[in-house]
Amino acid sequence: MGYPNTDPERKLHEIHKAALDDSCCWSHQMEDLELLRTVQSFISLSQVIERDCVRYGFPFFDRVVAK
Repeated sequence: MGYPNTDPERKLHEIHKAALDDSCCWSHQMEDLELLRTVQSFISLSQVIERDCVRYGFPFFDRVVAK
């Protein structure tokens, strides 16, 4: 499960939106540029996991939230 095909800016917006009601959210500890880089690394990791799932015959679920 991951989000290998999402746009980093879109995911950043989703994280900010989810964090509005959670003062303890980990994302509050990061500046936007650092958070964007973290999101980009999560996307890259999701791409690796997706490739491995395909390679070894495991299901993979792309968790992109519909607009």
